[in-house]
Amino acid sequence: MKIKENIISYFEEQGVDFEIDRVALATALKIETKDYQLFFKALNELEKDMMLRRKKDGKYLLFDDQKYTVGLIHTHRKGFGFVTIEGEAEDLFVSPDNMGNALDGDTVL
Repeated sequence: MKIKENIISYFEEQGVDFEIDRVALATALKIETKDYQLFFKALNELEKDMMLRRKKDGKYLLFDDQKYTVGLIHTHRKGFGFVTIEGEAEDLFVSPDNMGNALDGDTVL
């Protein structure tokens, strides 16, 4: 899809630590109003495919697999959880304050 390629190219041109919200990104890429739905769908797909990461403030940045590890979370009824990372001997503890909306079996960063 051309929109996805344009989004990734734009981020790569800006550099590793570049972040931007979706409205500013749409403006920078000159996305027409009629194409907003396709643009938002492309952003969601890029996030799902771990090409982009969306921060809590809504800004997007390139996914950096050097900074993040993907794992599977196992939750406990008391509110905490453990993340299992493939190839790692020990699981990572996640405190209740850091659980967010994660559910048992979710893939997390």
